[in-house]
Amino acid sequence: MDVAEIRERLLRDESIRERVARRAYEIYANRGYQEGQEFEDWLQAEYEILPDLIRHEQQRLGMAQAAIEPEVLVGEGVASLHGSASAGNATKTAKSSPAKGTKKTAAKKAPTQSKAADKKTSKAPQA
Repeated sequence: MDVAEIRERLLRDESIRERVARRAYEIYANRGYQEGQEFEDWLQAEYEILPDLIRHEQQRLGMAQAAIEPEVLVGEGVASLHGSASAGNATKTAKSSPAKGTKKTAAKKAPTQSKAADKKTSKAPQA
């Protein structure tokens, strides 16, 4: 979203228009209540108020976009790791360690659980 779109959206907000109007009135009062420059007063008030609001909105939109992008970047980062030789070795090492540990753990737990189940079944009185 570009600055003009953000500005238009901000100015559709009633509270922001009121804030600009109050500042325009302050400018008018500081000029000694001289009439005929209402438009210039309004533009001056917008110039003072809107840049900070636009910057804040851009940051908010950037953070929202950043919240979406890491998912894409993580996927791209993994793909790029596989492409390089040194990164590929690191990936293989990282993959092999957890996989072996997981397999051993799974292998140890599965027979233990099934043996316990078999013992309960064999000890149960048969009818």
